[in-house]
Amino acid sequence: MESTPTPSRSNLSTSVPPTPKSAALRRSLRLTSSASRSPAPATTVAVDNLDTPRSTRKTKRSLAMTTNTKRIPKHARFHKQTDMENAKAMLLLATLPKSLPCRTREMEEITAFVKGAISDDNCLGRCLYIHGVPGTGKTMCVLSAMRNSKFEVDAGVPLRPYTFVEINGLKVASPENIYKVIYEALSGHRVGWKKALHLLNERFSNGSGVHKDERRPCVLLIDELDLLFTRNQSVLYNIFHWPTEPHSKLIIIGIANTMDLSEKLLPRISSRMGIQRLCFGPYTYQQLQEIISSRLKGLDAFEEQAIEFASRKVAAMSGDARRALEICRRAAEIVDYQLKQSLLSGRSSSSIDNSFGGKQLVGMIDIEDAIHEVFQAPHIQMMKTSSKLEKIFLVAMVHQLYRSGLSETTFEKIVDRPTHGHLFPSREYVQAQWVYDCINARIILPTEGYLVGRVPPAHLSPFVDNEAE
Repeated sequence: MESTPTPSRSNLSTSVPPTPKSAALRRSLRLTSSASRSPAPATTVAVDNLDTPRSTRKTKRSLAMTTNTKRIPKHARFHKQTDMENAKAMLLLATLPKSLPCRTREMEEITAFVKGAISDDNCLGRCLYIHGVPGTGKTMCVLSAMRNSKFEVDAGVPLRPYTFVEINGLKVASPENIYKVIYEALSGHRVGWKKALHLLNERFSNGSGVHKDERRPCVLLIDELDLLFTRNQSVLYNIFHWPTEPHSKLIIIGIANTMDLSEKLLPRISSRMGIQRLCFGPYTYQQLQEIISSRLKGLDAFEEQAIEFASRKVAAMSGDARRALEICRRAAEIVDYQLKQSLLSGRSSSSIDNSFGGKQLVGMIDIEDAIHEVFQAPHIQMMKTSSKLEKIFLVAMVHQLYRSGLSETTFEKIVDRPTHGHLFPSREYVQAQWVYDCINARIILPTEGYLVGRVPPAHLSPFVDNEAE
């Protein structure tokens, strides 16, 4: 009877792939075998470890690493959302509701406009201008109408397929960059705005560069249309000129907060914009109450008097639905925070339920606290009490942030703008330090020492008392 030969050290080295991990393991095994008096067990262990798959070794290593970690409590892993937490989620502005109340007539007009433009045999371009005060549901209505139309197309309703492109003027660094955004949405290629303008002119004028199967109608939604306003108004002219081309198949829906935008445009642009308009009026308190109640349907978190109180407050000031939702959400956050602090302080849940009549709801006092925080916040009061120059500086800063698309900027980028080629003799051109010194002094200083080309006076810190020093 022949015995099985014991594998030698050379055989072990040839059976293992030459990887860094296996080489390090072999070196450690050699040191162990040389230090031990019984090398056979070490060799056996080495064979078992080397024959183990790499995925198994990683699993064992991960299990060993997570042995001493703390486990998440069961009550935290299986936490059930309360009505107050669900109410906060439903009152978010980013949450798109299933139905949009109080705007049925406007949605029907938008849907009829889109279907009429798409189902046309020639599919000639059309334009629809939507205007109204902020927070009246203009963008939400258009998005809901386009979503319903998409559901109909997916369900097999005899409706011509189309392409929907949404652009917000606030997200465009400059008005000219809208050309490359539109071209990238239609073709998927990214080019410069001049090249994009040339390609879009060819696409909408004679349909060149587009396959016949891709020649479907395009619905272009431009939100914040008034931000595309330039000195020569060339951007708005090109956009509203494309639907007039016979092969464009372009339907434009423009949204703006200014009602007299067409009166500010040149006659050649306002004529191409057309006369089809849709006005969104401010919400009444009954409509605001219905909007809030529809979002909180099925949730026992608010008192009816609290919803009515918030609706009346907002309707008396602006009729902005976003402000009403923000106030209600802040009130829900206040109540939810109070409940969680009461639980952490050691009070039992039964005592909390008994003290608030079974469940704590958002009341009128919480709405009043939320209104005070929203309208009486320190930064709001600071902006209201700022001087005219300070407000001009804040507006210039916000404009620079919108142009750059960044979340921060510097003082030099705000004040250092390209100079005009033609200087007007009726204006005084001063250096940027004059604005800063006027803000620090809280008065309008003389401009003689800050004219262009002169050495400005010493810039004094507003945090140092010069007379005392």
